Amino acid sequence: MLEHKASVQGERVAEIISGKRRRFDPVAIAAVCFTEPEVVSVGLTPDDVPADIEILTGQFPLNANGRAIHG
Repeated sequence: MLEHKASVQGERVAEIISGKRRRFDPVAIAAVCFTEPEVVSVGLTPDDVPADIEILTGQFPLNANGRAIHG
C-alpha cells in the first residue's frame, strides 16, 4: 500500500516545484490488498462521514466477480 501513497506524494512534489498550488489529501488514495482478486477501498468509511451528509453504500458478492472464481 505504500507505493500508492509514495506515487501521489511524488506527483504533488513535482507539481509544487513547477509552481502549481497543490494539497495532499491521503483519504483519496486507494488502499489495496494484493490478493487474487484484489480488494480495494478509497475514501471515508460510513462511520467517518459527518452525520449531516447523506451516504449510499452497496455490496457486491465476491462470487459474482469472474476473477474470484477459480476453476
